[in-house]
Amino acid sequence: MKLKSTLLLLAAMACAMGNAQIFQSGTYFYNVVDAANAKVEIQRPISGNQYTAYSGISGTLPETVTYNGKTYTVVGVGERAMQDATLSGDLVIPASYTYLADWAFRSVNGNSVTIGPNLVNFGLGTFSCNKLKAFKCDPANPLLTVLTASDDSNSDGVLVSKDKSELTFFPGGKTTTSWFVQRPVTSYTVPSFIKSIGDYAFQNHSGLQTITFHNGMTRIGAYAFYECLELRSVSIPYGCQLGNGSFGACEFNLTSVTLGGGQTEIPAYCFFDSDALRSITLPEGLVEIGDFAFNYSGITSVKFPSTLKRIGYNSFSYAPNLTSITINDGLETVGERAFGNLAITSIDLKNVKYLGDFAFQSCTSLTSVTMNHMERIGRAAFFGCRALPTVNLPESLTTLDGLTFFNCTKLNELVIPATTSSIGIGIAVGTYALPEIQVADGNEHYTTVDGCLYDKALTQLLAVPCGKPDSTLNVPASVRTIGEQAVRYGRVKTVITGASLKTIAANAFATNPVLERVTLGAGLDSIYEQAFLGCPAIIEVTSLNPVPPVGPGVSFDVSTDADGNVTSSVYANATLRVPRGSKQAYATTGNWALFDNIVEIDVEQPAPDGDINGDGNVDIEDVNLLINLILENVAPSQVVGNPDLDGSGTPDIVDVNLLINIILEQ
Repeated sequence: MKLKSTLLLLAAMACAMGNAQIFQSGTYFYNVVDAANAKVEIQRPISGNQYTAYSGISGTLPETVTYNGKTYTVVGVGERAMQDATLSGDLVIPASYTYLADWAFRSVNGNSVTIGPNLVNFGLGTFSCNKLKAFKCDPANPLLTVLTASDDSNSDGVLVSKDKSELTFFPGGKTTTSWFVQRPVTSYTVPSFIKSIGDYAFQNHSGLQTITFHNGMTRIGAYAFYECLELRSVSIPYGCQLGNGSFGACEFNLTSVTLGGGQTEIPAYCFFDSDALRSITLPEGLVEIGDFAFNYSGITSVKFPSTLKRIGYNSFSYAPNLTSITINDGLETVGERAFGNLAITSIDLKNVKYLGDFAFQSCTSLTSVTMNHMERIGRAAFFGCRALPTVNLPESLTTLDGLTFFNCTKLNELVIPATTSSIGIGIAVGTYALPEIQVADGNEHYTTVDGCLYDKALTQLLAVPCGKPDSTLNVPASVRTIGEQAVRYGRVKTVITGASLKTIAANAFATNPVLERVTLGAGLDSIYEQAFLGCPAIIEVTSLNPVPPVGPGVSFDVSTDADGNVTSSVYANATLRVPRGSKQAYATTGNWALFDNIVEIDVEQPAPDGDINGDGNVDIEDVNLLINLILENVAPSQVVGNPDLDGSGTPDIVDVNLLINIILEQ
């Protein structure tokens, strides 16, 4: 990615230089922004094939520049143009400049920058991370001004809004006099007339340890104190709202945060990467906690107020000390990865309705989960929760997304509620302690056979628990599809499929290290990606279809050493058994041709699945015969085909429904 970005940068620079859109005149580089009206902006300097930084500049920036005989007006400072610039004296932005683009003066270092009279458009973080000793401002500027000692004794040189209600940027290199010695500012009290702190206003202030706010403040802007690594404690006044990342990445010293109340949101990245923060009291009235709000923080416990409704993506993930979470009755939505990689041992989700993807990913100490009104559990929600023995899914649950219990190695019980109508792929992958999946009575969409999960019509195998004790998987005759990751990480040694099977989906049997024998039914025609990847123990594959099944997944394990030499290969070690007369077809088709040992066998091609009367067709006559068999109007000897389609041991109404579905799908 880094190489790609560099190549794109070089290409863009070459293109710009080649078209004469960027040129150098004297100290500065310029970018033509309006060729028709001869307007340019100051551009970040370029040396060879990379951007650099201006050094030792001072005085008034150029208002006009002549290049190739044409005179241009300089109207602004481009994106990051002055980033990392060092000033040898005061720098003045003159009257022709109307805008500063995003990050225009980011990390600028020097004495002062004077805001010009016509600067009215400012991009993101124009002076973020600055190391200036002071700001200055032309009195004619309609938006901004600078505080003096007469405004506040500690605020000389601070850039504020014209009405002095917002602190726009604090000079990061500002000093204070102590015992006749100039020292960096370590403590600052916001003046009483300031109502809000602007976006990026104090970002990366290297020395600030204490910030004091006053009652009546209304807002602390986005990333206002981001990366203030020396900041010790923060007390937010009542009603003062916070911006995205306002105190994020205050890693090492921010140990105390007090929220005075009246906050409705802890926005995205607000306390992100605050390693030293151990506790915080969330006030009543809080409705939402944003994405990454406490990600990588040091908090040890959290109690949600009764008003909280939603927590966002990665909001508390990777907080290594967080062991206690108290959920309120009103919380409805837990976002993706919200509690990932925590050391919690239990969680009561109370009335939560939606649990996002990977919500509890790798919570390896989690042993107890309670949910009362859950409606949807997102993809891989409990991925890697290796200590979790069981999860009681409530009757309110309608959707169980894929890979839900991936690598929950101690899960020993799983019951699908009667209300569940949608289940994703591979919900039991890696459940080595789970002997069976159960489906509650009354579920109209799913059923189980021998502890394995199928759709109600028994046309799709959805999941095989990895703790299934029987080493043979007999797929019911009616099954047409083995779903994606259905038997992944399984421990079955033998798989036998029926004549109705048409498709084996991607990763269906992947990473099954003990699988030895596979029998593929005569109707199989498609095998998808990596269906048998990671099955090195296979010694026999029987394919009953005279026409070789095709697809990108018709491949088996080949192991190589560091030099690329083959050390083990299913193609070399296993026998491929095919119907008599079809060896040549297999020996010349795709990866089937890689088998060293292909043998022909006599195969009695089975009647079509559902051909109860044996006439070669599956139609209404078979339905009538099956119904009469169930009603005992005909003797079993009159039935040629297999009437027990679901493998229950007794022909019944379920088999009639399956037969009708087979006819409808023809």
